[in-house]
Amino acid sequence: MSQYHKTDNLLQEQSQKYYSRLIDTLNNSKNQFLLFGEKSIFNNEDFFLHNHTNVEIVWCKDGKCENCKEKMPKPLAIVNQVPEIKTIDEQNQPKNKASDKSWSDEIDGAKSFRLELSPYSILTGISGETVKLYFRVIHRSWIPLEYNFHCYDQMGLIRSVLPTSVILPPNSPPFDVMVILEVTGPEGSTDEITFSVLQPEFETIKINFYIGKLTGDTTRPTIDYIFNGDCRFADTPHTCASEKWNVEVTIQDENSGLAMISSIPNNIRFRSEFNIGTKLPVIIHYTATCCFPKFEIIATDLRGNTNKKTIDAEKQYLNIAEIALIVLSAIVLLLLILFLIWSIIRCQRRKRSRDFLSR
Repeated sequence: MSQYHKTDNLLQEQSQKYYSRLIDTLNNSKNQFLLFGEKSIFNNEDFFLHNHTNVEIVWCKDGKCENCKEKMPKPLAIVNQVPEIKTIDEQNQPKNKASDKSWSDEIDGAKSFRLELSPYSILTGISGETVKLYFRVIHRSWIPLEYNFHCYDQMGLIRSVLPTSVILPPNSPPFDVMVILEVTGPEGSTDEITFSVLQPEFETIKINFYIGKLTGDTTRPTIDYIFNGDCRFADTPHTCASEKWNVEVTIQDENSGLAMISSIPNNIRFRSEFNIGTKLPVIIHYTATCCFPKFEIIATDLRGNTNKKTIDAEKQYLNIAEIALIVLSAIVLLLLILFLIWSIIRCQRRKRSRDFLSR
């Protein structure tokens, strides 16, 4: 058998094992699963179906269904691709090339969902008003999952949470949970509201709800940072992987309060607690190897004012021209100060001379 056919059979075997592992993970005897796959990846279709009786295969070619009875089949779970299988030569290649430097060397998104505050939420209200908050759940899993929700606050403004539980199927659109508030309390006070996903994994969001009218605000949030590290000489695959850099960022909006903090890559760690709507400084930390020198932080306040700052670890150092300009500016400033002092002394001496002659 030729080397080409050996490689082809190996890919088929590995692909089939991959699908088997996924189906075994989903293995609930009452469920039926539609499996989308190319015929070319199975070298023994009958054997596979015999071992997985709860699977109906929908054959596809170039990503399009060949034997679908419906244009839009509705499976409980869809397995639609095999991860790319690399050859031995590709596996032996260096992971990071100096020319391929990008945003991050870490994978984001281990959780099966993402929780965030919907932009339709209103975080201010006056006493007597009914206000609605929307907490958005973005389902990432390729199996159906049941979600349970809970929400509480310090001032007792919450009247209902709709719904308190839901089952989200694969590929479902973002789902908004509505929290209804009856606003009571003195103007200028702040209520801390905590919304939690209890199941399938625990995740929580805290927000500051302000009682009163939100004043006009056109000022963007402030972003300041402290950089640590040295990537000047880490410009090869061997040196950049062994050198690290980090940045500590302080973000604040003293006017309307912070609505959202995001980053590219999305791998920041909060040093202080972040309540949506807070007017206090929020400190975040980010670290990476010198193979991935770029980092972008985006901050938005409750009025929609946005500030963005890009940090490049390779451009945190001054070149010779910039250093020379700073030194020259310092010398000029020093000369101006000396000239000012000399002028003052000279004026005083002239004044004394005139006073002496007048006597």
